[in-house]
Order: sequence, then C-alpha cells, then structure tokens
Amino acid sequence: MREIESHSLMFAGVGAILGAALHVVALIGGPEWIAFLRAPAAVVESARQGTWLAPVGCLFIAGLMTGCGLYAFSGAGVIGRLPFLRAGLVSIAAVCLLRGMILLPFLLYRPELFDKLPVFDVVASLVWFMIGAAYAIGAWQIWYRTERIFVFEPERPTTFGYNTHFKTRLFK
Repeated sequence: MREIESHSLMFAGVGAILGAALHVVALIGGPEWIAFLRAPAAVVESARQGTWLAPVGCLFIAGLMTGCGLYAFSGAGVIGRLPFLRAGLVSIAAVCLLRGMILLPFLLYRPELFDKLPVFDVVASLVWFMIGAAYAIGAWQIWYRTERIFVFEPERPTTFGYNTHFKTRLFK
C-alpha cells in the first residue's frame, strides 16, 4: 500500500465519497429523502412520479462527487496521478469553499433571515466549507511538493536566441 502524502486530501476524499453515497442512498430512499436533501421541487416531483429527472440528477451528482474523491485520493498518493491534478484540486477547493460560504451574505446583510434557515442548510454549508478547506490545504501541499527547474540549453537555438524552458519534477 502507498504512503499517504496528504491527510487533508484523504479527509476531503472520504467526505466526497460519502456525499456521493448519500446521493445514491437518497435515490433509493425515495422522494422523502430527496426532499430532505433540499433538492429542487421539480426533482422531488420527478421522484414521486417516477420520471427520469430525479435518478439522472442524483447519479450525475454522485458521479461528480466520486470524481472529486478520486482527485483527492490521487493528490494524497493513494491512487495513481490523475491528469491536471493541481488545477483540479484548486478548482474543486474553490467550488466547495464558495458553496460553504453561501450563507455568509445572510449573516452580514440580513441576520434576521438567518434565524429562519433550516438547521440542515447551516450544517451542509459548514460541511462544504470544511471539505473545501481540506481540498485547499491539500492543493497547497501538492503545489509546493513540486520543484521547478530552469533549464538553459544553448545547444538548441531557436529563432529568438536560446531555448529556455521550465521542467517540473515531483518530489517522491
């Protein structure tokens, strides 16, 4: 088994996989579970009527969350390196942090509305923020785990003089 290189990415990956499993379980649980997860009214109605919108939506979100989990596990060194790993981790971190901070305007501009929010929405935002912070910490660790080397190769002239470029090498 490989050594874990980032515990924050392991936390984020497990959170993403659990979120994916929750969406699949909600699909199995039926319209009440889908409504509990705050799905739009059209998706809940689709689950009640047995149309395709609810299952396709739940499975699509579960697939996205599984992909996010795989990127976290790749960054943690548990599975092989996925393409665009650093960019993927930064993007996932940004989306999760933004989703986690979605209730912040309520606290700042309309605090009276914050008291009327369901507990689930507050807890979900906190979970999203924690997972986003774990992705951000892991992305930072991945970013600085690489060494950038400036290469000067005078034997390969180009039209502008000499061929210079950067190479990236992972520390392992």
